[in-house]
Amino acid sequence: MDAGAFSDSGVVTAADDVIRVKIDGDRQKNVVKKYGVKGYPTVLFLDSNGGTVGSIVGAENAATVKRNLAAIAKK
Repeated sequence: MDAGAFSDSGVVTAADDVIRVKIDGDRQKNVVKKYGVKGYPTVLFLDSNGGTVGSIVGAENAATVKRNLAAIAKK
């Protein structure tokens, strides 16, 4: 997704107020277990307390990522 949706200028702009962290699930198994990740890629949207407020499972296009960002911003 780095070369696809996450490189889209609209996604980059939509994510301006988001802190992005990339985790290697093979190395960070505690994170995979904590959030119940079942497959890759998985994008988790977390609140300031670490609670999940949204997710994208699978490689999605830029439009889907932007819709998810917009929906989460409204919460």
